[in-house]
Amino acid sequence: MSEISGVILSGGQSSRMGQDKGLIQTGEETWTDLAGRNLKAAGIDLLLLSIRAEQSAIYRDRFAAIEYVIDEGEPPGPLGGILSVFRRYPGDLFVLAVDMPLVDAGLIQMLCRSPGPHGAMFIIEDRLEPLCALYRRAGLERIEALLAAGKLSGHGLQQLRKHLDLELTAADNETRAKLRSLNTPEELADAASGGSL
Repeated sequence: MSEISGVILSGGQSSRMGQDKGLIQTGEETWTDLAGRNLKAAGIDLLLLSIRAEQSAIYRDRFAAIEYVIDEGEPPGPLGGILSVFRRYPGDLFVLAVDMPLVDAGLIQMLCRSPGPHGAMFIIEDRLEPLCALYRRAGLERIEALLAAGKLSGHGLQQLRKHLDLELTAADNETRAKLRSLNTPEELADAASGGSL
């Protein structure tokens, strides 16, 4: 899958967690390391890290082996991080949020094998999971065009379903558990006590 680049989204404010989620340790690895390892294990060679400008000093030193891209902040939210990477590396992207440390290589491979013309995502109770997802170049170009035409808001990741030709896979219970975002200390403690981490 060398034609797909892996994007680790780590530019969120982490306000509910109270610390930078990309730097949280699970065993010997940070969540950034873990995301990178799983993307590599899925066959993705080029890893890119989407971060805010104020994170660059610590991330540059801590993750020297991963190229980083500063989130331009336009549009705001995760979509801005994704498009900031796409504008520098225009191609197919597999996006993985750093706060999804339970996602494994098998889930990534499942989406990367998708024939969806614009990409592939899991769907949970009629909602897209856009932060562990395959975005094809054609789909990202379509998103850019929709934003330019004012037909998609910056926080409009759930709107992608009506604008893009995506392959959607219903997440079973095991997959749902792996797709869980850990956003608070309580959610982290729950995952750790349950043996997931």
